[in-house]
Amino acid sequence: MPEIWGNLPKSQTDNETIEQAIDRIILEHNNDEESHLGVGQSLQSHKASEIIDHLASSIVADKIGDREILPTHTDDFARDTQSPSLETLVSWNKSTGITGGIGHVFFSTGAVISTPRYMYPWYSSVPTWNKNLRAQWAVMHITTTNQIFYTAVGQAYVFGGVTSQGIGFKVVDNTIYAFHSRSVGASNTEYLTALEGVTLTNLNLLRIEFVPDTRIDFYVNNVLKATHESNLPNPAYTAGGTIASVYLINTAAEDKMLIIRRIYYSQEI
Repeated sequence: MPEIWGNLPKSQTDNETIEQAIDRIILEHNNDEESHLGVGQSLQSHKASEIIDHLASSIVADKIGDREILPTHTDDFARDTQSPSLETLVSWNKSTGITGGIGHVFFSTGAVISTPRYMYPWYSSVPTWNKNLRAQWAVMHITTTNQIFYTAVGQAYVFGGVTSQGIGFKVVDNTIYAFHSRSVGASNTEYLTALEGVTLTNLNLLRIEFVPDTRIDFYVNNVLKATHESNLPNPAYTAGGTIASVYLINTAAEDKMLIIRRIYYSQEI
């Protein structure tokens, strides 16, 4: 009958089998607190590595002591980051038909046709078009017919013959578009991409990420929906604009309504 290698004794002077010896050595290795800490070994390499991949949720909160997270860990002081309050609208330039609430703002056009409702923050930073920027809005539409809606950084909507630029989202009736406009001299042009699979009556998280002269990425609920790579906002444009411009108008004699829950803006200084 053939012998099984692992059951053979490891020596003629010790009854311990090869398999038992392997198990013992592994156990001793696992119980050694300094395993792999030597120069060039795995734990030493991980310690010295600038980036190490970790599973999601692998950082345990109780491993972080009080006052161990500094402001530089949670905020980038090289960026202008703003999240304008919607609970009080004192700092907003706004039309009638807009009401602030606890963490949200309510738009209502009323039933008179072509009644615009708009808001933008007073004395906010002016976005520049030659630096990376990111902006985000949480929006829920109550009505989805006979309406035009914009939310954007810069200028939210295009006036004929008026110089302006903007990046954001446009809604016409029940269709939402990725939107941007580009200023050329005393006029501008609007560029749109229809976005599929968005239910406007849900609370949707709308986000843009802009890289000058390169691209604009448009996300809905953290899903990339469109990318614009041509006719981007003119980086030399330095006129007005605002970090958060919102506009709603009805195109029939009907009350059009929506709710905005959050607004966020961040751009390199």
